[in-house]
Amino acid sequence: MEGGRLFPRFKKMLGPVHWVYITRDNMLKQAISREMSRQTGVNHATADEKESHFAGNTLRGYREDYNSGAVYREDMIERALGDIVKENIIWKRFFSDWGIVPYRIQYETAVRNYPEYLRRMAKMVGEKLPEELPKRKMVRLYNEKNEEWYRKFSDSLLRKKIEGLW
Repeated sequence: MEGGRLFPRFKKMLGPVHWVYITRDNMLKQAISREMSRQTGVNHATADEKESHFAGNTLRGYREDYNSGAVYREDMIERALGDIVKENIIWKRFFSDWGIVPYRIQYETAVRNYPEYLRRMAKMVGEKLPEELPKRKMVRLYNEKNEEWYRKFSDSLLRKKIEGLW
């Protein structure tokens, strides 16, 4: 810390840049995705198995059962949720400390709004994208198992609250 501000070397190293802050509307679903990824080793998937992608741990050709071996671990989801909350607090503090107003993107909106969010980002940095952009190669990993875990965790949280255990 320098003068009470977080990560001065990080800020100095990057110099003048445009900051993009991507957040999830639903942090519990983000935590479940993180735990699912930890167990499966898959972070991203392409629709077509012939497609590759630069992102790490990509499943080529999405299969609905890719996460069939994943086991519900409430403690690990809770840990991931706590980590996400802490990470968001740190990022908000960093931006505040340095007077940074990042371009904010909500993950759920970006997924539904391709390529418009890219056009807005390009405009922010003074660039113009071609009218025709390639179709997205990536597909959403969220499936019925994620939804099952979401309901199970939410039910457990509610039960604990009602029983006064939380």
